[in-house]
Amino acid sequence: MYDEKSTKVECDCQAVLDTWKILGKRWSLLILKRLHSKENTRFGELQRTLSGISSTVLADRLLELEREGIIIKIIFPEIPPKVEYSLTVRAEELGIILTSLENWVGKWNSKIKTSPGTQAHLQTQINTLKKTK
Repeated sequence: MYDEKSTKVECDCQAVLDTWKILGKRWSLLILKRLHSKENTRFGELQRTLSGISSTVLADRLLELEREGIIIKIIFPEIPPKVEYSLTVRAEELGIILTSLENWVGKWNSKIKTSPGTQAHLQTQINTLKKTK
């Protein structure tokens, strides 16, 4: 029997999973958070503010986010070339989610770190994941 509600939930879940494949990559959320806090940002400025990211990884993430329509790459016809990145109108709405996520982490992060046995439990999960790779 065809269940329209069930199909809708499956489609919604798949859309979330597809989105998370992009946003869940290392550095992606931090790049978006930075672009949300400042309207137009140059590559070098992004790299300086995201300490630890290589130029290769930054370029890859920016290209992926641009292909997904989350950011815009603006190239100015100057010598030397000037390139700036900004969020698309669609991605501006992610600011609300990023702020909520940051608030959630702030609320629960200290509780997770101080819970008895949490560190041991997390280390066990990490070790299990390493074994399965």
